[in-house]
Amino acid sequence: YPNPSSGEFTVEFGEISETKIIVTDVTGKIIYSETKSGSSQAKINCSSWVNGVYFILVENNGELTGRNKLVVVH
Repeated sequence: YPNPSSGEFTVEFGEISETKIIVTDVTGKIIYSETKSGSSQAKINCSSWVNGVYFILVENNGELTGRNKLVVVH
């Protein structure tokens, strides 16, 4: 949240030992990737991204546990 976003958005997930957040564009190109440990959320800055649709993938311990669409509008 928020969605659509123009600057920063937050991804929330359960506190798992290791969570990986991957953001791709519509072509599947990885735009952002981060691994978090001991946290239940990540704040991601998208202010430099091009306007458009992105997909947020959340992996917990190597297993895909979430997928969401994000719209970036500046």
